[in-house]
Amino acid sequence: MMKKLFCIILFLVIPIFYIFPQTQNASASDDFVLVQGGSFFMGSEAGDEDEKPAHKVTVDNFYICKHEVTQKDWLNVMENNPSFYKGEKRPVEQISWYDAIEYCNLLSKKEGLEPCYKKEGKNYICDFTKNGYRLPTEAEWEYAAGGGLKRKDNKYSGGNLLDNFAWYENTSNNPQNVMTLQPNELGLYDMSGNVWEWCWDKYGQYNKTAQINPSGVSSGSERVIRGGRWRSHDSDCRITNRSSHSPKEAYYGIGFRVARTAGDVIVAMHDNEQFVENITTTESEIIPTIEETEVVSVEPKSNNTVVVISDANITDIEPFVTAGKDDNLGETKK
Repeated sequence: MMKKLFCIILFLVIPIFYIFPQTQNASASDDFVLVQGGSFFMGSEAGDEDEKPAHKVTVDNFYICKHEVTQKDWLNVMENNPSFYKGEKRPVEQISWYDAIEYCNLLSKKEGLEPCYKKEGKNYICDFTKNGYRLPTEAEWEYAAGGGLKRKDNKYSGGNLLDNFAWYENTSNNPQNVMTLQPNELGLYDMSGNVWEWCWDKYGQYNKTAQINPSGVSSGSERVIRGGRWRSHDSDCRITNRSSHSPKEAYYGIGFRVARTAGDVIVAMHDNEQFVENITTTESEIIPTIEETEVVSVEPKSNNTVVVISDANITDIEPFVTAGKDDNLGETKK
């Protein structure tokens, strides 16, 4: 009986994988959230002068870590721990912007990914097409802190009751273990409070011009830090608040989190040789076409088989697509 059942299962499964041959899964780890790209107004007309003018910004899909880089994470790559407030689950601090860049490149090499950063003369260049680890841009950071497409126009990352989401002057007198308070709408922790976070960008003034994937001004001596820290006033923990620091100087109130470029998120569903293409959500189109050679995972879901192409995985897609039961799935082609 068991042998017969095994043969039946094998008969059902093999055709699916024959139609969609698998390749190596290049998805980010479970510590990362896939942030679906979109447009938002960056900055605040009600904020400080450097938050003005509020201007339209569009960012592409990207991955960002759920938590700040911990001292354990840092030690595993750099083999040292410069932090003043020791604790393996606490965010690493007392690291400069240059230290964070070095960490990203070394972690990329350690995991067999393409490093994003290259030094040219005295400057570092970021190649955003590479698949390795990097700092988020200031625009990516603010978009993610605000909840991305799930944005609710909260004052702080996660909500308007800061005590629920942030370690700051009212809730702590030193940095705390990551992921111990509530996350924001995307499942990101400590975007407000705990430690300031380095971004890629040089610090400079905004302008009112709409931008696509901005990466900061071309000149300037300081780099952007975002989010506030454990001794910050509540105003420093606002999503739109900006600050800066010398990239050469390490400080016990500054850490960082890492990001990765995601590329196109492509999903298709197979059900009795019918395919759904050009899948869209209510916010934006996700799917251009189906390319069978790019399939990296095939997994059953409800009465369909969800096929994930490119470097997304099933859990990444669930916030964007309800398999087989969404009015925005596009037309079925025979």
